[in-house]
Amino acid sequence: MHDAYTPTTFLRFNRPLRAVLIDDQPWFAARDFGRLMGQRPCSPMLAAPRAKR
Repeated sequence: MHDAYTPTTFLRFNRPLRAVLIDDQPWFAARDFGRLMGQRPCSPMLAAPRAKR
């Protein structure tokens, strides 16, 4: 295993897709991968639920 990994940026459908190669397997940035699949940003889903009044 390496101490530092070199990121690679691919262009797919004119959108960046960041990845690194770890143990001969590609690992992609979830945000970039979600954008390619047409998903909206997940920050509202991760926000704490509002307290009921």
